[in-house]
Amino acid sequence: MKMIVKEDEWFSISDTGITFNREFTEDEWNELGNELARNSKSLMWMIGDWLIAGADPSRQYLPRRRMMPR
Repeated sequence: MKMIVKEDEWFSISDTGITFNREFTEDEWNELGNELARNSKSLMWMIGDWLIAGADPSRQYLPRRRMMPR
């Protein structure tokens, strides 16, 4: 099942990619590219926070022996 992460009139972002619903302008294309770049930087920080939390034995809600999901 695809999860829709963001929906706009001209595109939809899901967990598996981007679907374009209509033609777009160069400015729209540039704007989306900038948003994707910002989100990719945020993702790296989120993964880092997740790894640190998994390494902290005081965080009992995360299993310490397995940090990466299978």
